[in-house]
Amino acid sequence: MSDKMSVYNAARSVPANAIKKITGGAYGAAGLSDVNPQWRIERMTEIFGAVGDGWVWEPIEQWVENGVHYAHVAVQYKKADGEYSLPVHGYGGTKVGGKDDSDLLKSSFTDALSNALRYLGVGADVWYSAGKSAEQNQFDTKYSSPGASERGKTQKRQEKPAETGSKMPPAPLISDGQKKFLYATCTEEQIEALKTKYKLNSLNDMLKATASKIIEQLQARKEAS
Repeated sequence: MSDKMSVYNAARSVPANAIKKITGGAYGAAGLSDVNPQWRIERMTEIFGAVGDGWVWEPIEQWVENGVHYAHVAVQYKKADGEYSLPVHGYGGTKVGGKDDSDLLKSSFTDALSNALRYLGVGADVWYSAGKSAEQNQFDTKYSSPGASERGKTQKRQEKPAETGSKMPPAPLISDGQKKFLYATCTEEQIEALKTKYKLNSLNDMLKATASKIIEQLQARKEAS
């Protein structure tokens, strides 16, 4: 059992200087904090080695929907046997039209990466730790302020319904038209290669944005030939 929890336990504890207060927005008004994303990277590097060697992350897709720029990433880490793990996926988003949209890509992909790393237990004790009371384990999503004021706690509870309603919808899957194009354009071997590359049981599991990129590449090759 201890081996199964080795990564989680190595990454769960967060030092006080890695917890940063959120300024602005509903989170800031509620007196909440967040875990510094650079600390997450530092902790992964301490456990596995440099990014690109001991662990890797890959931007999968990005899209804008309902005024929010969403990002999807996948993280893999090197296991004890030297092989890389299966991808651990994370999603994040940033509202479009902020003070400086030049940071839109960075913010969204950083948010997505942070969420993927949470599945490995990075910073887990900020949100939940066995032995704590339900009140102490109340922090969710970006909530990480153990010292939140009573006013902040009240505001957080009041804002909960709105946050639940604004959660990111699931990424749309491949459309019928995209499937027809791929089956008409690709050989059976190429279809199998795509399924292997994206770890799909069938093309029905492919994300719409991924299919769009593949189709663009196929069309570009056709025009160039």
